[in-house]
Amino acid sequence: MTTEELHPLTDLFLRRAASNPEEMAIGRWRWVLESILEHGSQADKDAIKPVYSKIMLDGTHREMMKELLNPEPEQEDLFSKAYQNQALAQAQDQALARVQESLTNNTPYKKLGKL
Repeated sequence: MTTEELHPLTDLFLRRAASNPEEMAIGRWRWVLESILEHGSQADKDAIKPVYSKIMLDGTHREMMKELLNPEPEQEDLFSKAYQNQALAQAQDQALARVQESLTNNTPYKKLGKL
């Protein structure tokens, strides 16, 4: 297959992918890719698929390595049932501790809510 068989759009896309692969990785030209894959000849599709696949795999590899070498702590999902149950259990434990402390210290009932 030669570049003469390719549509000028495909040729331009391949040149841009070679010079700026980061643009392909972030999806800047996804609409062009989709147009070529939908309307291009088989030669256009065959030329683009391996190039685009390599760029996407390289980008995914970079992201995975970044995560492996510098993992960010997972943020707790504040809306999950587990978190809500944990928060409720902590509140109950704190209330129980206040009641137990008041019984131990002989604190009057009215002052208990003001602690």
